[in-house]
Amino acid sequence: MDENIEKIGKLICENRRLSIRGLAEITRIDKECVRHILHESFNMRKVWAKLVPKLLTPKQKESRMNICADTLNNIDTDPGLLDAVITCDDNI
Repeated sequence: MDENIEKIGKLICENRRLSIRGLAEITRIDKECVRHILHESFNMRKVWAKLVPKLLTPKQKESRMNICADTLNNIDTDPGLLDAVITCDDNI
């Protein structure tokens, strides 16, 4: 089973647009097994006809939370900090 998970993981890293059917044909694994591996091992969910990963890893999520917390703390100490932030260009 671990061998199948590695195969599918490698294929998904190379091309995230592969369908379950495509993965099953390439790896010669049953479609239901491929679906189970994608859902359970890679935490992917179905969006329309394709499966997509949750884009951030736990480490990336934690890093993002820390950056946001630091930014909020800096805003508390310097309320004028947000005046220097550019959010969009109205000329586009």
